[in-house]
Order: sequence, then structure tokens, then C-alpha cells
Amino acid sequence: VGSGGKQLDARMVASANGREISLVVDDRSARYPIVIDPIVTTLAGILDSPLTTKTGAQSGWAVAIDGSYAVVGAPTWDASNLTDAGLVSIFVRNGPTWERINAQTGLGLCGYSVAIKYPKVVWGCPGASSNTGTASLLDIPSGLVKSLNAGIIDVSPGQFFGASVAIN
Repeated sequence: VGSGGKQLDARMVASANGREISLVVDDRSARYPIVIDPIVTTLAGILDSPLTTKTGAQSGWAVAIDGSYAVVGAPTWDASNLTDAGLVSIFVRNGPTWERINAQTGLGLCGYSVAIKYPKVVWGCPGASSNTGTASLLDIPSGLVKSLNAGIIDVSPGQFFGASVAIN
């Protein structure tokens, strides 16, 4: 809105890779100062599956997105034989819908922390092994999972290794 109260034409434009959105305002006929209020919300989808809809699973405790890929942690998800095993779900967006393409469970609060930089996903399980904790790395295309605990010298009960993770 221009200072004269006139509504200005505006539109949102996504970058070629979809990572940025620009607000383009036609201010040719505006009187300054102008006010821009770009609050826009739309529910794009709910990332869940039969595995993640368990009561008390805390699905969404940790969420990370990179382009068309998302990773969602549910650290208190119960496996059939282990309370609070945790679940990490990886989703891909195909047009307007999200599809779960991979799920990993663990041995204690897995999904408490998650990060993604396609094609790699990393997650922490700080409750594993008497709260010693673990962290894992998944290569999405191959499905191979690697433990990140190898070579860690001082990991002992109560260290909560994997409580925070990042990837670049």
C-alpha cells in the first residue's frame, strides 16, 4: 500500500531451484513510503505415514528440509520391543504431494536431532546405549547407513552423543 492508500500490484516469484521466494512489487505509481505485509500461509501437506502417527511419538520434534527432500524425527516412537526407540523418516516431494521414501529406527531417541544436505541425511540417537548416544549418516540414493561413532574416544554413558547434528 502506498502512502496515498493505493493498493499496489505484487506477486511472489520462486527462484529456478525453488530455494528462494522474491516479492515483486510494481511501485511505478506509488507514493512513498510504502507498506509491504507479505504474510502468506498455505498448508502444503502433512508429512506422516502409518509409522509416524503413533500417539506420543513426537513426530516432528526435529525437522530439516533441503529442496524437495525432508527429514522428520520422532524420538519417542516405540518399536515393537523397545520404548522410545525413535524413528527417522525421509520424504521426497513430487509436485504437491510428499512421499516417505525411507525410514530408520534406532535404539534410543533416534530422530531427536536431524539434518539434511541432499544426498546425505544425518540424525542423532542420544538415548542409545545408556545415554551414550549415537549418530548416523544415510546416503539417500544408495540407502547405505554409516555410524558416525567410529573413532570417538570419549563416548561413555551420559554423554548423549547425537543430541545435536549438522551437515554441510
